Amino acid sequence: MVKVFGLEKADDILKQEYRGNNPIPGTNWMYRTHGIGVDIYRTTTVGGIDFDFNKPDPDEWRLRIFFEKQYNDGNLPFDEYRDLYEDEELFHHVMTQALAQ
Repeated sequence: MVKVFGLEKADDILKQEYRGNNPIPGTNWMYRTHGIGVDIYRTTTVGGIDFDFNKPDPDEWRLRIFFEKQYNDGNLPFDEYRDLYEDEELFHHVMTQALAQ
């Protein structure tokens, strides 16, 4: 984003002139600014990541969204991750363990 838009730093994408839901030039990706962050994606449920500039560490809610987008994009083997995708309790258990480390 910094290179594509000629920004000095990544969070400059939050300036008024870049706000909204827009294509990333030269790609098939989109971005959507929100409050303190930016969501980069192919479609709203496929691919990408959502950055919150004031959150240096992930939390379970954001990891769930990231996981679902990557799963839906085919970046994770469906058979190996299906149980984690379909079972919220299992996902909560795994993420609680992962975030505790």
